[in-house]
Amino acid sequence: MFGRQVTMKLKANAAAELTRIAETEIVPILRRQKGFRDETIFIAPERAEAIANSFWDTQEDAEAYSRTAYPEVLRVLANAIEGIPTVRTFNFVSSTCNRLSLASCRKVDGFSSTHVMLPLHTFSTVTGAGVRGNIFWV
Repeated sequence: MFGRQVTMKLKANAAAELTRIAETEIVPILRRQKGFRDETIFIAPERAEAIANSFWDTQEDAEAYSRTAYPEVLRVLANAIEGIPTVRTFNFVSSTCNRLSLASCRKVDGFSSTHVMLPLHTFSTVTGAGVRGNIFWV
């Protein structure tokens, strides 16, 4: 498995807008891509920063997305981010997440468990965990 990590600088008070865009526009784009497995988005409103991690079957699938659909994602993000995001890639090694429940999510900084979309895709190497804080599994 292969991963892409995108670090973004948010515009002022854009955390809720980023969440809306991710749920309504970006996730549907990702789900149409060959090899797409999952997406996580971490938001730190106090730093006006977000990190999106996407998981792909192969490096080739991630690279194809980067060439074909990622420019569209950047266009829909234009109202929520400043500048150009930084993209880094990784080989996926392991995870402890395989199942999340709404009960495992806490309300933090005005965000609630309604921002969590389940189920999280299960990977063959995972064993189980929970979620706390400003994390959105989409």
